[in-house]
Amino acid sequence: MGQSKLSRIDVFVTVITLIIISFMMTSFLGCVVVYSPKLKCYNNLKGVGTALAAYAYYNNDEFPVAGGDGPWSQKLGWDYDDPKASFDPGDKYEHAPRTLTASWYILTREMDLDPSALVCPAVIGATRFNGDGSSTELIDMWDFGDTPYEHVSYSIQNQYGKYPAHKTSPADNAIAADMSPWFDANGDILPPATGTDSPQLIDPSDLDTWQLGNSRNHNGKGQNVLFNDMHVSFEKTPTVGVDQDNIYTYWTNPDNPTPADKQQGQNPTARDKANDSQAPEDSFLAI
Repeated sequence: MGQSKLSRIDVFVTVITLIIISFMMTSFLGCVVVYSPKLKCYNNLKGVGTALAAYAYYNNDEFPVAGGDGPWSQKLGWDYDDPKASFDPGDKYEHAPRTLTASWYILTREMDLDPSALVCPAVIGATRFNGDGSSTELIDMWDFGDTPYEHVSYSIQNQYGKYPAHKTSPADNAIAADMSPWFDANGDILPPATGTDSPQLIDPSDLDTWQLGNSRNHNGKGQNVLFNDMHVSFEKTPTVGVDQDNIYTYWTNPDNPTPADKQQGQNPTARDKANDSQAPEDSFLAI
C-alpha cells in the first residue's frame, strides 16, 4: 500500500490553521489575565455583602460599627490586638478614635469573613492581613493591624456619621465599593488634582471628566459597587447612588440639592463631622 503525501497546499493550510489557533488562545488567555482581577474583586464584594446581610440578621438590621462613640480617625485609638479593650460607658476606650477599617474588621471577628475578601487583587502592594506578627488570635483583634490601609482595598459608608448604612436604608444606596479616589494607600486624604490627573470633582455637564472621580483600583475605568440590596455591579462612573448620587462625595446642599449637587458633591477634606453624608440617600464611601 502506498504512503500518502501532503501537498504544499496541505502543509500551508495546516500551518496557517495552527497560527490562527495559537493567536486565538493567546488572545483568550490575555483576556483572562486582564479581567480576572476585576472579577475576583466583584466576588470579594459579593462575599462582603453576604457577611453584612448575615450580621444585620443577628443585629436588628444594623451593620457593623466599631465600639464606643469616638470620632472617625485615621488611626485606631487603642491597640488593635488588645483582646481586653472595652468600650462600655465609663470604660477607658468609650470615646477613643475609631478607624472605618475597624468597622470592616467586625465582619472578621464575628462573621468569620476571611481578611482576603477585603483585598482587591488589582491593587499593587495590598496584602491579606495575617495578624502582623501578633500572638493574639484574629477573632480577638479590632483592626487590620497598625497599618490597616495595606490590607483594605474598599471604602465603606461612613459608619460614624449622621447617616450610617443599615439594612433598612434605601435598597439602591451604595454601601461599599472599590477604594475612594480621595484616599491614598496610607489612608491620607488627597486634594483635588489638576489637568487629567485623578482625583477630581466631576463636571456633571462634561462626561469626559467623570472617570476622574472613579476609584483608582482599576486604573480609573470604574469600580465594583455593593448596593444595599446586596447586589454588586461594575460601574463606569461614580454617579450610581440614589438619583445619580456621587458615592465618593457628599452633597453640598442638604436642604434642596440639585442634580448637579448630587452628581458632583464635595470631596472629603478631613475626618470630622463636617465631612459627612447629608441625607439617608447620600452615600459617602470613605476609609
